[in-house]
Amino acid sequence: MRETQINVSPGDDSTKRAIVNEIYFALSKLGAPDELLAIVGSWGDTVDDAGTLDNLRAFNRNGTMFSKEICRAD
Repeated sequence: MRETQINVSPGDDSTKRAIVNEIYFALSKLGAPDELLAIVGSWGDTVDDAGTLDNLRAFNRNGTMFSKEICRAD
């Protein structure tokens, strides 16, 4: 995996996205679960701050952001 450097100025709208990208990259290097990567990767893109916080809280409490199992792949 090749690291991409993003230059942003203070107050730039892309600053938050750059931070999310760096957090995602760091978690990926640490072997974080795919579900956690999905939560972080969606933050500010397809999920707002409140939704991301809810998903993280659920993941930390239950080991998943989902309230029920719909289907299994195993």
